[in-house]
Amino acid sequence: MNSRHAKQPCEFCRADEVASRHPNDRITLVLDGAGWHRSHTLKLPHNLCLLMLQPYSPKLNSVENLWDKLREKSFHNRVFDSLDALENHLEASNA
Repeated sequence: MNSRHAKQPCEFCRADEVASRHPNDRITLVLDGAGWHRSHTLKLPHNLCLLMLQPYSPKLNSVENLWDKLREKSFHNRVFDSLDALENHLEASNA
């Protein structure tokens, strides 16, 4: 089994969790062209849809700059016990 296929279930387990935490919201998950972001068997929750970015379009993937800044200033060398702890830290770092 190669690593691209091993990561896929984990990536989309998080998407299922996000969708279940916000059942009354319509969620669009924006994905780059990474191979593990594609699946022919994936069943999405009713309130979640995927938007695939065009290949080789770094200007469209501006979240990379945000993550770089967050990792550098607020999340370096951190491990969280739960998704709630991570979300609380993220909210506090953006306050």
